[in-house]
Order: sequence, then structure tokens, then C-alpha cells
Amino acid sequence: MSIERQRAILEQQLDEVTEGIAELKKNRGDNFSVKQLERTKKSVKQKLDKLNDQSKKDDTVTFEELGVDRLIIDESHYYKNLFLFTKMRNVGGIAQTEAMKSSDLFMKCRYLDELTGGRGTVFATGTPISNSMVELYTIQRYLQYNTLVQNNLQHFDAWASTFGETITAVELTPEGTGYRAKTRFARFYNLPELMAMFKEIADIKTADMLDLPVPKAVFHNISVKPSEIQRDMVAGLAERAERVRNGMVDARVDNMLKITNDGRKLALDQRLINPLLPDFEDSKLNACVDAMFETWERGSEKRLTQLFFCDLSTPKNDGSFNVYDDIRQKLIARGVPADEIKFIHEADTEAKKLELFKKVRRGDVRILMGSTQKMGAGTNVQNKLAASSDLDCPWRPSDLEQRLGRSIRQGNENAEVMFIGEGPGENEDLQGEPFVGRAGKLLDKMLAAVDLDRNKNIYIANMVKCRPPKNRDPKPEEQEMCIEWLRTQVRMIKPKIIVCLGRIAAARLIKSDIKITKEHGQWIEKNGVLMMAMLHPAAILRDPRRKPDAFDDFLKLRDKINEVCNHTYE
Repeated sequence: MSIERQRAILEQQLDEVTEGIAELKKNRGDNFSVKQLERTKKSVKQKLDKLNDQSKKDDTVTFEELGVDRLIIDESHYYKNLFLFTKMRNVGGIAQTEAMKSSDLFMKCRYLDELTGGRGTVFATGTPISNSMVELYTIQRYLQYNTLVQNNLQHFDAWASTFGETITAVELTPEGTGYRAKTRFARFYNLPELMAMFKEIADIKTADMLDLPVPKAVFHNISVKPSEIQRDMVAGLAERAERVRNGMVDARVDNMLKITNDGRKLALDQRLINPLLPDFEDSKLNACVDAMFETWERGSEKRLTQLFFCDLSTPKNDGSFNVYDDIRQKLIARGVPADEIKFIHEADTEAKKLELFKKVRRGDVRILMGSTQKMGAGTNVQNKLAASSDLDCPWRPSDLEQRLGRSIRQGNENAEVMFIGEGPGENEDLQGEPFVGRAGKLLDKMLAAVDLDRNKNIYIANMVKCRPPKNRDPKPEEQEMCIEWLRTQVRMIKPKIIVCLGRIAAARLIKSDIKITKEHGQWIEKNGVLMMAMLHPAAILRDPRRKPDAFDDFLKLRDKINEVCNHTYE
């Protein structure tokens, strides 16, 4: 941004803080709040002085000179630490720090508001609020600052007193040995008014509303018991916390942050506290290795992939113990090729990261390990994912959402059952999806009757990819032109069962002289794949008397899935 604009914003912040200090002194506010605002004022003045010192500045092109009039910010939750001052003290959820990138974005938003009348910025995120309602205020400052000013809500204290209430409640202490009183933003007031204001800038879509075709997730919580050493160490952490709380130890020697961090390390693996401690056989790290190896072995035929998340103990390449190297070494010892296990940290440039993601999507790299920060947003490797492991629990619920979003998303090819129809009709051609017309609705009902869902546990394709004129049957030469596309789909998915819907698909894939009215529902095996012909849903619509026959075929399919498939009905 231009020097002039940055200066104007900082001077405005300085005026606001100065007014806040004066008001506190006038109303005999507590000394802590005054001192807190004085420190904030000093910080803003230092930024302003640094900005005014242009002796070492180079001539650069400013944001205004670029001619930008629209700004789209993906994963906007990364910009939540925006400048904020408040007279409140000891309230959980109010950030005490600010990020330069957030301040810079705020200036750009203000500039685009002037340029476009408040329509120049778009935020996109799946996790807009991670920890506190304060983050909602931050979003409004970015996107509707003028509205806040019009309603005298631009200052946080005014906004908080209008829409929120601080609640002081007794909660468990971090060390788990007692209780404490803690004040947090825990209740909204005037919620209809707040939502009405927020909806002026927000288009909210939940996963239920979108109903995207994502794979069905099965969650397994693997529970392990601590070792005797871990139990003793936990008791030691509680004693340390008690000493800190009673003021018996210098904060530079020990404090609650150190104790909390040691507790997280201990929960992960006792060797993170002391590398000389033994490798506990029944640790959760070893339980995770067992689960990862089982997934790797089960998915070898299709070269299925998996993700591993852990935010602690990332590799530092200094020879010290870390869980990443330990897990990799144990997997290699069991027979996993070393080149099939990669750390996201090894891809230290965007180009290397994109190349690594390509290898995962191809199945060349089958185990990708990383932290939420480095392997969360922007990691699109879902097409062959069979599992995702969380070894530790991140600080924020939104981080878990980011982790889940890497695998539970569109594009996963891990289906054991594949349906193949003839070709797209008019509706299918328009929407780019197979079986979306009347026949598609009937197919969905029959699938649901045997617990199958095109968006969850099966894959649907067609013999030809374009609509034949006047919805006629695709000719042999047209099928031949598209057959390689279908073969590629089958090679990628590697289904255990293929169901041919209708005469055209069955004649091409099962046998050329098939009599589908007589031979539907019969199983044959070709190239290791079980195949069955079924009546086409459109044929059933033309002759509803065939519904019982079709339903019997679906029951046979269900029985066969239970017999040969591993995870379709999980």
C-alpha cells in the first residue's frame, strides 16, 4: 500500500487508542487496562515512526498503482489476527497479537471499499470461526467496516457489549488437578440483528446444504493405555503446575506454557521428553504404525494412498528423535518401500509440492506425512485416498476440519463397485453427470434399497461420453471411439464388481450375444472382475412389471458385495 494510506490507517488507530486511554482515566479505569492501552499506543507509534523514516526505502510499485479492483482471499481464516484494542482484561478468546499480513489486508480492503462501494473483496473459507466470536468481529471489519461505523460498532468494546456477553465460569485447570474461574465470550445477544448484518456479506453453505459427492467416512478411535513411565510423568506435571500456580518458581525457569507443551509431548510419545526412555510397545505411535501398515497392505493392488497428520515432533534433520522418522523407519522395516513414504516438509517449494501431489495422485507415493499447517488447505490428493491418521490433537477444532477435508472431498476413486450405462441422455448431457433424469431417480431409489449411494460407495460411468442424436442407441463405431476412456476409468478405479446397466453395455463388456431379459442377474468373472448385467432403469420405466426382477438383481448384488468387498458397506 502507499505510504500515505498506511500512515492514515495508523494515525486513525493511534487516535482511537488515545481516546480509549483518556476515557479510562476519566472513568477511573483500573491501572492494568490503562497500562495495556499505553503499550498498544507505544507499539502503534513505533510503526508510524518506522513508516515515516524513508531514508532506506526503495521506490516500489504500490498496490493502488497495480489497478486491482477485485480481491479474492482463499482460506481467509489465516488473516484473523487483525489489530485490536480493548479495555477488557483477562477475557479468553481476545487475541493479544497482530499479524502484519492481516494489517496489510485490512488496508487493501479499505482501499477497495472506497473504489467499489464495499464490493471489491471476497473471502472464502470452510472454517471462518475457529476459537472465538471475536473472529466474527474481525471478518466484519474486513468486509463491512463502513456498516460498523454507521452503527457505531467499529470499536470492539462497543461491538462486544451490543452482541456478546462475557461469562465467568468454573472450569478444569489445564493440569487437570483442580478448578479455576475463567472469563470467556460465551453468549450472544441481539442475535437476529447480528445475523441480519452479517448476512449482508456472507453466503453460508454447509456440507449438508451442498450435498457434494464425497466418499463415506468410517471413523476408528484406537485407544491405548499409558505406560508406567507416562503415569509417573503426568503426576510430575501436576506437581510442576501447582508450584507455578502458587508462585513458587520463577517464570523463566518453569511456567504453564512449558508444562502444557511437555504434556502434549508426553501424550504423543515418552521419548519426546527423554530420548533415552524405551520405545513402549503398546504406545499410540506403534498402534498408528500397525494401522498404517494394514491400510498399505490392503490397498497394494489398487495402489491406494493414505495421509498422516501430526503437528508435533516434525523432522528437523539434526539427528534428534521425532515421530516422523520413527514411523517411517518402522514401516520400511515391515516392507514398505522407502520411496512410497514422503514427508510434506521435504517439498520446500511450490513446484516440489505440486510434483509430490502428482505422485500421490498416481499412487507412486502411497503414504504422505505432514502437519496441518503444511498439509491442510490446498492439498488435493484425494483420488486414491483410503485412510487418514491423526496422531495428535491440534489446538483448534477448525484444524481437524481441515484435516478431514483432505480425504472427505470430491474426486475419491476408491470404489469397489462400478455401474456402467449406455450413454448420456439430454439431462445427463446438460449436467455432465450420468443418470440424472427419470431413469436416474429410479436407479437412486433401487440403490438406496440395498444401502448403495452414487455419492458415497459406488462409481457410475457410461459406454460413450456424448449424447447420441435423438437419444438413439450408440453405434458400435461410437462405442469403439470411447472405449479407451472407459478402460482408463476402470484401470484407475480397479473395481471388484462391474454392473452393466442395459443391453448395450452388457453386449460390449460381458458377451456380444447376451439376452439381457433372460440372462440378467447372472454372475460371470472376466479378468478377475465379477460382472453382472441388469435391466436398464429406462426399460423398467417403460415396463413396470419388470421391477421385481430388477429388485432381485439388486439383492444378489448386495449379497455379492458382502462376500467379496472390503469397505463398501463400512
